[in-house]
Amino acid sequence: EFRPSLGSFIIFTEMMKALDLREETLAFFDRLQMANLLSRDAEDKLLLSICRWPRRTRRGDFVDISAFLLEILTILQRGSSSDKKPGIHLWTKLIEEMYTSAKADSSLWSHIGAAMRTILESYTGRPLNRKLVSIGLDASSFSNDPELASLLIQRSSTQNSGDGTDIDALPYEAIKSALETCLKTSDAKSAESILESMEKLDDKYPMQAKEKLYSLLLLCHAKDGNAVAAWHDLSTMVERDMNPGDDLFGAVLHALIIDGRQEEADNLFQSMEKKKNGIKIFPGALSFDAMLLGRIRSHSWDEAITLYEEMNKRAIIPSPQTIQGLILAYYHKGGQSAVKSIVNSLLQKDGLSFTERTFRLVSKILFKEVDTNLDDFRKKVRDIGEEDSTLRKVSLNLIRSVRVAEIESGRPKTIHKTEEEMKLIRDRAWVVATSRLLEFVEAFPKN
Repeated sequence: EFRPSLGSFIIFTEMMKALDLREETLAFFDRLQMANLLSRDAEDKLLLSICRWPRRTRRGDFVDISAFLLEILTILQRGSSSDKKPGIHLWTKLIEEMYTSAKADSSLWSHIGAAMRTILESYTGRPLNRKLVSIGLDASSFSNDPELASLLIQRSSTQNSGDGTDIDALPYEAIKSALETCLKTSDAKSAESILESMEKLDDKYPMQAKEKLYSLLLLCHAKDGNAVAAWHDLSTMVERDMNPGDDLFGAVLHALIIDGRQEEADNLFQSMEKKKNGIKIFPGALSFDAMLLGRIRSHSWDEAITLYEEMNKRAIIPSPQTIQGLILAYYHKGGQSAVKSIVNSLLQKDGLSFTERTFRLVSKILFKEVDTNLDDFRKKVRDIGEEDSTLRKVSLNLIRSVRVAEIESGRPKTIHKTEEEMKLIRDRAWVVATSRLLEFVEAFPKN
């Protein structure tokens, strides 16, 4: 009985490629499967040939094969639960092709992630080569799937050295990117799993790299509201001769205060300047922000003001959050006159960031509460200026400055300026608007 060889089938599919008959090729493969003409190994080789579908026509025009690759993915996923399970090398080739297409079609990243999960679940005893792991980690990052990154790193860390999947498959940048995805999605559980896998590699990473990875875990716990875990991470870093800075201390202090652990926060804050491994950690804006938040939450206005005075002595530039807390503290201590004084003092300092929220808070205390879209506010100021000619200039200055600040706040991103540059422009606009507001309320008789 005549049985066509694998080679003849491959030649036939090459002819189909020349004519760009993708659907017909897959239909032909389906018929071969139904007729059971090929062994599993032969099916893999034929599908491998089909995966190498040309991306350009004979005339050089680009061919989008994304949908075609997804159909092949469906075939492989169907086969992964059958007796004729596709070989891991076939999955690798398909995922490499999907990875190439994903650079132009971002919707493929989630499908690559799904393919990686199928491999992890259906090929538990098979090692993953380093390229497959790398693509999987990219997919987890682009699709915001830290659990996939955790599973891949855990699988890779347990593979034996010498199979092409040793420590080189887990570069520092890959683990850092995975932890950054955990932080972005607030997935502390996956972050913990990733660090546990990293620990199995012992001293494969330099101290500076370990410090960065542990800091990301700490920030995950802090963002997740797990103050105890974040504090433990901080203690571990100190014990291991790492040097956590104000950003990490500030994150832990904030988590402790939000968790109602004011006493622990006070003790940690006071311990910062004690030498650890011969190095002092000086509290910065983030740590003071957290401590000021605690004082505001407990209505300890005098202590809040004392904290600000200490910041002033150390020439620490307060953040917008600190400024807002400080304004509240002065209001509760001395009313509107105290707020005018501290706002005027702050406006004289260089490098301060005033945000729209700061402007709204000052307006609420000194003039009127600002509506969501600021339209009613501008109308009220305009009416006052029209009714009293002596206030016309200051009212127009305030209206214009608020409008400029609104425009800058709503300006879309541009390639000509960095995000930091745009933020400085926005903050500066609200500094001017707040300054104009102070001039207006000083001139307004009812204030």
